Amino acid sequence: MPKKSQAEFDAQCSAAILQTKRVVSNVGLCAGARLGQVLDIAEKEMAYQRGALIFQPGRGQHPVLLAHARGHATEADFRHDMRRVRHLLAGNGNRGVVRHSIDTGDTMILEDCLDEELYVAADLTMRSELCLSVDVGFHAKIALNFESEKTGHFGEQDHDLASILLSEIIPLVRTDVIGRSMPFLASANTYLT
Repeated sequence: MPKKSQAEFDAQCSAAILQTKRVVSNVGLCAGARLGQVLDIAEKEMAYQRGALIFQPGRGQHPVLLAHARGHATEADFRHDMRRVRHLLAGNGNRGVVRHSIDTGDTMILEDCLDEELYVAADLTMRSELCLSVDVGFHAKIALNFESEKTGHFGEQDHDLASILLSEIIPLVRTDVIGRSMPFLASANTYLT
């Protein structure tokens, strides 16, 4: 995306942070729904086509999908996509960009997914990707992943905004995912399927 002026970027970040704080604090929604709404905020600000939040409960454990942006997908297409993403996360073959980021802590900005060996195509129309992960304590990690149909879509400002949004959801992940893993994962599966 074209780089914004610092003033435009600061205004965008302020609006996104305010919206995210409002969503995260809305205890009337299950954690999965709140995390999904944070992805919607990021989609609006970053103009990506696919977004996901992934949780790895501990070392050596398979990552699980916490939330996935729905975009304009039909119900059937969304359910099909969720099955495909869950299958990729559970696989032991090519570990992919998300699992690499979780395993190493590296931030990945792929200009062209087709040129990257780590890329596992869940959707062949996606051409660029941004993935960052963070340790949330107790050996657990979360990753925020965005994909776009445009090559070179993501830049440093997108990374900075994603980092800010990720830091805003860490308390929710600590209390509602780590603190109550089983109820959250049940609500996430209800929200996603």
